[in-house]
Amino acid sequence: MFFTLYNQLNVEYSNITVKISGTRGTERYLEIYHGHQALVESLKLIRPKTKNFALDFETDKFMSIISAFTFTEEIISNLKISSDLKRRFHEKLRKFYQYKLRPVFLLVAFLVRDNEDQVSIDFVSFITKNELEINSDFDIHQFEQESDVFKSELNKPKLS
Repeated sequence: MFFTLYNQLNVEYSNITVKISGTRGTERYLEIYHGHQALVESLKLIRPKTKNFALDFETDKFMSIISAFTFTEEIISNLKISSDLKRRFHEKLRKFYQYKLRPVFLLVAFLVRDNEDQVSIDFVSFITKNELEINSDFDIHQFEQESDVFKSELNKPKLS
C-alpha cells in the first residue's frame, strides 16, 4: 500500500504542469513545464503577489502535493507493520521532501510567512513540521532575506 501511495505522490509531482505563454517580438510562444521546473515557474508567478497566495491559481499545485504527502505519511503511521519498516518508509518520504519539495517550498514559506489566510498558515505549518525534523531550531521568521534561507538551511551539514 505504501508503494502505491508513494508512486502516486511521485506521479502527482511529475504531472504538475505550468503553461506560460506570451509574445517575444512578433512571435507568440507557449512554454510547458512539468514536475520540479513547474514548481519553480509557479514560484516565479506567485512571487510578485504573495499576499494573495490563497487566491492564486498556482497555489493549488503546492497544496495538492502537501495533501498527497500528508496522506501518505498518515498511512505509514497507521500501517500494521514492524517499526523498522515504518521507519524506512518514513525515511523514504523524508527524502522525497528534502530532494523534491524543500528548496521551492522553503522559499514559498518565506514569502507567505506573514500572511494570515488559512491556506498560507497551512502551507507554512507543513514546512515548519518537516523542517523541525531536520533542524529542531528551525523558525521561518528568523530569516531576514530570501537568500538567508539557502545560506543557513539548505547548506547545513546533516547531523547523524
